[in-house]
Amino acid sequence: MLSGLAALVGFLVLQDAPAEVVAFITAVAAGALLAMLADTMIPEAFEEHHLPTGLIAAVGFLAAFTVDQIGS
Repeated sequence: MLSGLAALVGFLVLQDAPAEVVAFITAVAAGALLAMLADTMIPEAFEEHHLPTGLIAAVGFLAAFTVDQIGS
């Protein structure tokens, strides 16, 4: 409930925000997601597959970026 309320408040407050502010907030959120991923999932993958773990993660991020750029 609190998360939904926070999303509503954020939407209303930032509705007319400049594109730079929205880009900064999005970048911080993306960094938080990457930090969470690196902290929780990558160590588990490293235990099982060792060397290709970082390469696979980098290729995944590159693929997501490429798909986003093609769609824009």
